[in-house]
Amino acid sequence: MSETTLPPRQQEYLAKAQGQQKWYSKRAQTNQNRGNVLGIIMLVTSTITGGLALVNVEGAIKSLGIATGVIGGINTIATGIDRQHRFKEIGNRYRITSEEIKGHIRLLEADLIDFVEFSRRYEATKKKDLELFKEDAEEMNVA
Repeated sequence: MSETTLPPRQQEYLAKAQGQQKWYSKRAQTNQNRGNVLGIIMLVTSTITGGLALVNVEGAIKSLGIATGVIGGINTIATGIDRQHRFKEIGNRYRITSEEIKGHIRLLEADLIDFVEFSRRYEATKKKDLELFKEDAEEMNVA
């Protein structure tokens, strides 16, 4: 089904759904990138902290202790941010929602579902995402 075969209001609705799908996709990528950066920071700082603990250079013990403390602090902060914001988990959810919406659009475009079924599925996907968002917000407020 091409957009031109839909009445104007349905074309507008489909365009909004396509925009929403792109938004979810972009948010998924952003959250995945943030989660990956934090993961790399945690890995590198953990490795360096462990390595510094093994170094025993006369006269550098104080400097090594300070460096170990600072790097360990960076690791703790990165771990806390990762746990608080759950970038990878949220990115995965955004990706799932994006792909669900994309699937609904493709079914409509292939004439495998009619517009009413498309809108029902699209709205159900948005509702499910909103419910998960509310659960996350409540969980974060409790924590």
